[in-house]
Order: sequence, then C-alpha cells, then structure tokens
Amino acid sequence: MTSFNNFFLIDDDQTYTFIHAQTSQETFKDSKRDRKVKAFHSAQSALSELEHLLNANPEEIPEIIFLDINMPFMNGWDFLDEFSKFPSEKFKHCKVFILTSSFDKKNVDKSIIYIMVQDFITQPLTEEKLKGIFADTNSEMEAVA
Repeated sequence: MTSFNNFFLIDDDQTYTFIHAQTSQETFKDSKRDRKVKAFHSAQSALSELEHLLNANPEEIPEIIFLDINMPFMNGWDFLDEFSKFPSEKFKHCKVFILTSSFDKKNVDKSIIYIMVQDFITQPLTEEKLKGIFADTNSEMEAVA
C-alpha cells in the first residue's frame, strides 16, 4: 500500500503552524507509520528545503504541502511559481492544499493554473479535515502506483 510519509506546513503565522503541527501529530499518533511533519514560517525556507531534498534525499519529498497564501516577502503564489520550476517527475506525488482564513473565489480561479493545487482548506486544520485529506490522497496514490 502506497501511503504518505512526509508533509510540509508553510504558514508565517506561528500560532497556526503550531496548532496544525500538533493536530497532525495527534491525528496520527496511533499510526504504525513514521510520518514527518515539517513546519516552515516562510515560503523561502520551504523552497530551500525542497531543493535540498531533491538533491540529497528525494525519498523525503513531501506528498502533501499545506500552504498559506498570505505571507510577507514571498507569498503562496510566489511559492507556487518557484515550485513549478522543479522537475515535475520528482514531485508528481506532491499535492498542495492552500490554507485560507477566508474563502475568495478569485484565489480559487487563480489556483487553476497550478496543477499541483488540489483544494482550499479553511483554517484551522482539524483532525477530521486531515483524515479526509490523507484518506483521499492515499486512494489517489494507490491508483497511480
């Protein structure tokens, strides 16, 4: 069975990042799999880590990225522009879920150009939302494998 092992949380709000990381760890604490959650407070640091993983540990490339759109310096759209430049074959199993505190149709329309964007998730991430996302992602990955 193919299953996710790694995921990233990218959000400049340290409170949300802490809550989301705690929720995800609590959600999967009884799992027999060793799942790694990496939290980033800037899009730049997440891109640097992705580049490092691509070159050094491609098996640790995250299957799921939760991405805040509204961040200073480099926002989520800028991140997606840069992320799109990575070799698609190395990131074919990587799905991006945009984290949002308010639903904006313009953002949904804009996200269509990014093939890796799967959906918009209203913050905060709850245990129910996480389980649903990961169940759907596992089903998709099994179909591709």
